[in-house]
Amino acid sequence: MFGSVLKKEGTTRLCYSTSTAFRVLFFSSGVILLYIILKEAEQPFNFNKNIIGLSITLICFVSAMYLERWVFDKESNQFEKHFGLLFGYFKLARPLDCLECISLNEFNGNSSGANEIKPSILSRNYASLTIVTANKEIFKIDMAKSSGTKELLKTAEEISKFCEIPLMNS
Repeated sequence: MFGSVLKKEGTTRLCYSTSTAFRVLFFSSGVILLYIILKEAEQPFNFNKNIIGLSITLICFVSAMYLERWVFDKESNQFEKHFGLLFGYFKLARPLDCLECISLNEFNGNSSGANEIKPSILSRNYASLTIVTANKEIFKIDMAKSSGTKELLKTAEEISKFCEIPLMNS
């Protein structure tokens, strides 16, 4: 619900981006927090006494404007990555036909690596969705805990089918 969403936009365009629910959650949290701060503030408003609450509110508003979008466009033969804030973001583009494969890698989140035979209670399994280009560039599209692996696999299959590239699952 709050993670990334895969949407087909017409017959020639596929978009994987941050969800609207994610933006609404952070924007509404910022509005509610700002309302509480302004309602409970002493008159005249003292910025120094409210700096922590205002900082958290600012973080909520900036989070609501966060953009991460992956666009696969057959019509223009473009694979694009958009990232940044809603009104000021960076764009990285590659030809769609240079995509070699999409990969879903599952791994253990245990950083110590000392006990590979007996995994730690605190270690978790993760899955990472990546795209590899013909130039061996690797783009990490998304990552999920083991509970989200099925949804990530479904996304990988849809992107693989749409772009007509193989899916490597390890």
